[in-house]
Amino acid sequence: MIESRPTRWTCLAYGYAALVACALGYGLLGMPVQVSDSLNNLIEASQGSLSKLLISNLWARGYLRPLLWGLIRVVFDLSHGHYFEWFRGWHVAQVVVLTGLFVALLRVRRAVDAAVVPLGLSALVGIQTFPGTIREAFPINTFMTILLCCFVAAWLAQLVEVASLKLFTVTLIRSK
Repeated sequence: MIESRPTRWTCLAYGYAALVACALGYGLLGMPVQVSDSLNNLIEASQGSLSKLLISNLWARGYLRPLLWGLIRVVFDLSHGHYFEWFRGWHVAQVVVLTGLFVALLRVRRAVDAAVVPLGLSALVGIQTFPGTIREAFPINTFMTILLCCFVAAWLAQLVEVASLKLFTVTLIRSK
């Protein structure tokens, strides 16, 4: 059974993931927010109330993403006019969370586990679809949000698996 406590190899794996996230984040901070597509989104998100924005986008035909509009509005309100810093910062934060979730899914506890982290992260960021995912220049990176949702779902499934095994073990022990 895998030890549940973090080890030095766990810390090393997260450290390597942090380096990868910093390198990607540095590149992202040098990339401008795409004005042609973003300006209309920012103007629409800034109009009216948040609830009105969400409700009005529930019936959109070509771009059905009402929660994206809500997120754009929340970040827009938090930015207080510093749009580049907040929207690009959100994008960088998504990359940091993605690399952290990737390492969390690996459950690194031993040297052998840690040795696979560079290969796994290079496969994650080197796959042919990742550059398009990370270069999306909209105010909120929808593709990265979808990727994060998939990783969170896998992480939650892993937690439920561990919790259900513990519950099963406790129930089995108490029944004897």
